[in-house]
Formats: sequence, C-alpha cells, structure tokens
Amino acid sequence: MRYRLFLFTIFFYFSAGAESVLSFRDALVLTEAYSAKIKSSEFEVLAAKRNLQAAKGLYFPQVNLRGAYIHAQKDLSVDFNPLKDILGQSFTSPLFGLDWRYTIQKRSFGFIGSDITIPIFTGGRIIAANRAAKIAYNAALSQSKEAQCVTITELVKRYFGYILASNVVKVRQKVVQGFREHLSDMEHLLENGMVAEVELLYAKYTLAQAESDLKSAILQCSTTLESLRSTTGLNTTITTTTPIFIVTAIGDLSSFQRCAAESNPQLEYIEQQRLLAKQNIALNRAELLPQIAFMGGGGFTHRVTDILPRWAIGVGVNFKIFDGLNKEYRYSSAKSSYKRVEQLEIEAQRDISLLIHSLYNSTISHLTKAQSLSSAVAFSKEYLRVKKVAFSEGATTSTEVIEATINFAKSQIERLEAAYNFDIALAELLQASGSSNSFIDYCENQNKIVVEYEVY
Repeated sequence: MRYRLFLFTIFFYFSAGAESVLSFRDALVLTEAYSAKIKSSEFEVLAAKRNLQAAKGLYFPQVNLRGAYIHAQKDLSVDFNPLKDILGQSFTSPLFGLDWRYTIQKRSFGFIGSDITIPIFTGGRIIAANRAAKIAYNAALSQSKEAQCVTITELVKRYFGYILASNVVKVRQKVVQGFREHLSDMEHLLENGMVAEVELLYAKYTLAQAESDLKSAILQCSTTLESLRSTTGLNTTITTTTPIFIVTAIGDLSSFQRCAAESNPQLEYIEQQRLLAKQNIALNRAELLPQIAFMGGGGFTHRVTDILPRWAIGVGVNFKIFDGLNKEYRYSSAKSSYKRVEQLEIEAQRDISLLIHSLYNSTISHLTKAQSLSSAVAFSKEYLRVKKVAFSEGATTSTEVIEATINFAKSQIERLEAAYNFDIALAELLQASGSSNSFIDYCENQNKIVVEYEVY
C-alpha cells in the first residue's frame, strides 16, 4: 500500500506541471502519503510489533556462548615436599628424591563452551509478558487509526476551506463589478441632474467597502491555499474538483453511537490500557511465585585440569522469601491501577456518547440552515433583479439597489459557510464514530446537493 502511494505521488508531481487538479479522493491519497503524523504512527506500530516478536522469544530456550584464554601469575599447585622431612625419619625410598609438588592447573589455559536455560515454571510471567506485548500492539494500531481520522478531518477543513474561500472571492468580485457598473450609471445620472450627489457619494463608499472586502477575501484564499499545500505536500497551483456539498440523509443518531462504541479509536485505546493493567496484575502476581528452570552446559577446553567436569545439567529454583513486602505492595498497587483505568473507561464511554450526540445535532443544524438559506438566496437574487429593473425605470433609489446587491452577496456567503460547516461537522462526527474513511462515500453520493457560487 505504501509503495503504491509513493508511485502515485511521483506520477502526480511529474504529470501535473504548474497546476494540480485535485478531487478530494486524490487529496486524501497525497495527504496519507505525506502526513508526518501518519508516518509516525506507522513506526510506532512497527516498534510495538517488534516488541511482540521479542516477547514470543521468552518461550524459547536461552543459549549463551562463552569463552576465554587466561594467563595467570603462576601455576596452581599443591606442595607436598614438607612431608619428606616427616616421613624420611621412618622410611628410605628413591621417591624421596623426587619433587613432591603436584600441579593442578597450568598458568595458561583456555576454554569455549555454551550453556542453555529452559524455563519450566515462571508463575505466568512469560504468558503475561506476551499478552501485554499483544495489547500494546493493538493499542498502537488504535493510535494509528486515530491519527488517520484526525488527518482526514484536517484535510476536510483545509480542502473545503479553500473552496469556500475561492467562492467568497468570486462573490466579492461580482459585487465589486456590479458596484463599479452602478457607480458609472450614477455618474451619468448625476450629470443629467436625475440623482442627488449624496447618492453618488454613498455608491462610492459602498464600492470602496466592497473592494476592501475583496482584498481580505483574496488574502484569506491565499492562506487556505497554503494550508492545503502544506497538508498534501504540493507546491503547485491547486484546482479542486469536489465541491462543497450537503447530504440530506446522513443516518440516525443511534447508528453513529453504535459505530462509536465499536470503532472509536480513543475508546479502543482506553480498553487496551485496561487490558494492559489487567496483565500487570498477572505479572505482579507471578512475582509471588518461584521460578523453575532446566539448566545445562558444556564445551571444549585447552590445558584445563581434568579435575573439573566437562559438562553439567540440573534444575534450578529461584524464590525470594522476603523482600520487605515489596512484591505484595506492587501487586496491590497493580489492582488499584486496574480499577482506576476501569473507571476512566466508563467515563470515556459517556463522554464519547455525549460528543456523538452533540456533533450529530450540530451537523443536522448546519444542514437545516444550508437548506433554508437556499430559499434566501433565491429570494435575494430575484429581489436584486427587480430592483435593478425598477432603478432603470426610475421607480426606486440607488440605495435600494446597493442594499439588494449586498443582501444577495451576504445570503450566498452564508449558504456557502453553512454548507462548509456541515462538511466539517460531518467529518468530526465520522471521526468520533471511528469511521472517517466513509467521508469519501458522502463526497461521491449521487444524492448530494452541491453548494457553490451562483452566477447572476
């Protein structure tokens, strides 16, 4: 998967040129390949996997290889020569002419050998260690999933934020264009004495205000473009193809709550911590029991005394009888820690359920607002058209035309913002329920309602 993402990124860079045409799906692929947060979580998963493999090694025999070559100060020997004086008084023998010194070990010697230890009974230490490593691996997977969900939500904010800013610029540009045309008409009418000068001054004021709003919108669009580039890793001009949208049927609240209970990465992580605390109890309980292991060793020697054996086998027991109740207190502490994590898990379940409820209501609220603003846009558009016709016929004032233009622009921006807020709330809702990947399905839903700048 990682290799395919890399190839896609390379192809995208070399084929896009100075402009990158991005659907949300394309942006997501690039973001997942570029995100340092996701890469970091993947390395954490890899580290946990290696720790799990290391824990499995505890079941196998432990084999050590050792060797040395030693040169001592002198030979190791026993001197029986003083016995000659005692025994010589009673015996006479040629043996008394010999050196009665017996060398046990030469001063220079070497050896190489190995020893093996096979655990027979450890009180459950090895089992607990392997279970803990497995739980830690699952916890790393949960954190990796959370990093991916957070990244998707961040991309939604930046991708659709750039689209919103681009549409606002279009609205502001249209307002400026309309005000300039209206100001030109006002100047001709003033020359003919058909309007008051104060109306011309008001037209100039609103044009200056509209130009200021346009500059601010352009700057905001530039900022959102940079944030989208930062997320996707692109340095080119970006053209988006997935519009801001709303979906009238997102599902019921209970389905999101069930999904969160089963898939929320934070709840999964806390559950893994509870299981880890449980294994910590087992590990500390095992410390109260003895350890039994089979041991054996042997090897090759050079100039080592024959008195020493060349191999040995046996069974060893290790059990600390008293250590100041240290093990007992650690065992009691592990049980208290487990109860603490248990309570945290209960509290987290309540908080996530409340969060889902809040985000669901927020999503529905933005959906309702976007739908109602569609009527407002239609009304303000028609109202502006009527006012322009009336002004050309001298049936209304310049001020009413200007206010109608401002109201139409305002209603368009408000509808765009409501739809954008719906997309963000939906992404956060899916993140809380642990199903951020399904946001793509909403983007590509055939029944979605596209919300964008409306030309007039």
